[in-house]
Amino acid sequence: MKACLAADTVTALALAFDCADQESEFNTDLRGRLDDLLAAAVGPDPDPERRRLIAGVLLTRHLRQRIRAADGTHICTRPITHRAE
Repeated sequence: MKACLAADTVTALALAFDCADQESEFNTDLRGRLDDLLAAAVGPDPDPERRRLIAGVLLTRHLRQRIRAADGTHICTRPITHRAE
């Protein structure tokens, strides 16, 4: 988890959020750091680069949950909302 946060890339942060979702006894300091990342991206006057990074993380996580339709297209099974989740 620390390595993912230190890497600060879309792939690494998406993995960190995925791990946090799976771990029931997640370190509260690390959970706080993930929460801070989300808050900084959606708060007042966010840094554009940070906002893009977190948008990429959220999109990556959403697109993992898709199914293939009979015609070969992919459908995201989780709607993308206007809130950071």
